Amino acid sequence: MKLLKQAVLLPIFASAILASSTCVFAEQKDWTVTLGLKLWANNWEAPFFNPAPATGRNVISTPTGTELAALPTLTLKVKEFFLNVGTFTKTSYRIQTFSDLVILPCCGPTTVTRAVSAKRSENDINIGWYFHPQVAATIGYKDMKQEFTITQSAPGVVFFTPTFTETLKFKAWTLGLQGSAQIGDSRFFLYGSGAYGPKVKLSGFESSWYATSDVGVAYAVSNSASLTAGYKTQIIHLETAGLTGRDLTSGLIVGANWTF
Repeated sequence: MKLLKQAVLLPIFASAILASSTCVFAEQKDWTVTLGLKLWANNWEAPFFNPAPATGRNVISTPTGTELAALPTLTLKVKEFFLNVGTFTKTSYRIQTFSDLVILPCCGPTTVTRAVSAKRSENDINIGWYFHPQVAATIGYKDMKQEFTITQSAPGVVFFTPTFTETLKFKAWTLGLQGSAQIGDSRFFLYGSGAYGPKVKLSGFESSWYATSDVGVAYAVSNSASLTAGYKTQIIHLETAGLTGRDLTSGLIVGANWTF
């Protein structure tokens, strides 16, 4: 667990250290509005918990293929303070089919195969303060919704409801940092951002935390427009009934920002 936290949070502090010079393209107005759009080519690994002692108690992590998610944002900045709202638009996934030993009322322990499709969406709101021209601290709130449609089958077993839906809703308060640093006198910048939520609200789980990071390179097309390319990681760490799993999403991310 400590290793995962370090892997996600290290880029945040690295970005703050890098941001030691003031951007020559920085906006000088007292207030600005920025529209942003990122496209995240991500892979999702979701955990499925089986806490029944009779079946060995296990967690199966099931990866998906790469899917493209759109992440629009709106930021209002007044002097050194800003408000940012963003969303992870509803995206569909096909999760790898897997088998597990489960207890069925009719048959006892039985190997059941499950084919899973899923949809997920997220919303974020953050308030930030630029305590340095290139480094800001943030406090935010995040909610996530995951909908799984599961079709189960087993040899010799007829299920009354072979296909059913499960919905998980996550909520978390977060603390974060974001920063950037100009590369020499060029229009290129290094950027890094990240956040950590020490407690995720999710019914049925005893302990959980959330962390995310986004690091990469930006190019200032003009004083009001920029392009970005980087790598984004998001982890939800979950514990229940002595079992530990992680909900991991990661992949390349590109974006564009327009400031007015």
